[in-house]
Amino acid sequence: MALKHLIWAGASAYTAYHLVRNGKELAQLFKDSQLTVEEAGESWRTIQQNLDSIQQQVPALKKAGADLRYRVKLFQKETEAHLAQIPFLQTKDSEHKPKP
Repeated sequence: MALKHLIWAGASAYTAYHLVRNGKELAQLFKDSQLTVEEAGESWRTIQQNLDSIQQQVPALKKAGADLRYRVKLFQKETEAHLAQIPFLQTKDSEHKPKP
């Protein structure tokens, strides 16, 4: 049992020595880690806010998309009607031109 206690005491002393020896570096590392965790939390909150904003805009975007699809179909039908009239107008125009 004494050897086990001696090993634990030695390991504890070694750890304590290195903690004291590198205390400033470890404290700075701990502060840097805390800042990184805080920045990550702030980034997470920003991402959540942006996601909420996007989700609120989805219904309006769907409505705008449906309206745009309707307008495209309407434009295509009007274009087809105008294109169908072009040959008729060309033949009608050529009939009214004076022949040389």
